[in-house]
Order: sequence, then C-alpha cells, then structure tokens
Amino acid sequence: MFGGFGGISYGALALNAEVDFKKDKAALGNNELISYLELNYLVIDGVDLKFMYDFYDPDTKYKTGSQSRYSIGLEFFPIYGLEVRPMYRILKEEPTDVRNNEFDFLVHFYL
Repeated sequence: MFGGFGGISYGALALNAEVDFKKDKAALGNNELISYLELNYLVIDGVDLKFMYDFYDPDTKYKTGSQSRYSIGLEFFPIYGLEVRPMYRILKEEPTDVRNNEFDFLVHFYL
C-alpha cells in the first residue's frame, strides 16, 4: 500500500487532496484506488463553504464497481470548540447508479 497527500491555500481558498493505492497479493489480488479532494472557502470567520469529492475503485482491473461521492455544505464554528456541518452528498456507483443521495448533519465537540 502506498499513497500521498498534500494541500495548498491561497487567500480564502484551501485545497487538500489524497490518493492511495492498495495491492492485495493474497486472496483475490485486487488493485484498489482511493482518492479524496476537498476544497474550502472561508466566507467569513467561523463559516466555511466546503466541496468534497471521494472516489473508490475496489479493483482497477475492471471498468465497473467504482463509487464516487460529491459533497457540498457549510462548516459553522459558532463558539470555540464546536463545529456544525450540514452536508448534502450525491453518490454515483458503477454499473448501477441508484438514487441513494444523503444529507449529513455533523456536530463536533473539540475538548
């Protein structure tokens, strides 16, 4: 298994990315590909606009079986130590794309 990650920012924009490759030499011999991209825009102090993209392919030898997720939402930091994140996530799956989009509401307490 190997991978890499990095980030860059300019003004109110921040971009983070990661890609990982996993080769299973035992059992099925799968070659997995996992990637993640996140773009944040600081609207005002305490409020971020967030876009995320996830990609997962459990076996790169086949054209089907991959999954993609597109997420858009906001991050609120109303008080120190509290994050509130409403997100809408669009899921795309190959070969059968079913309507299983979701709404996530995340609350983080930082101690």
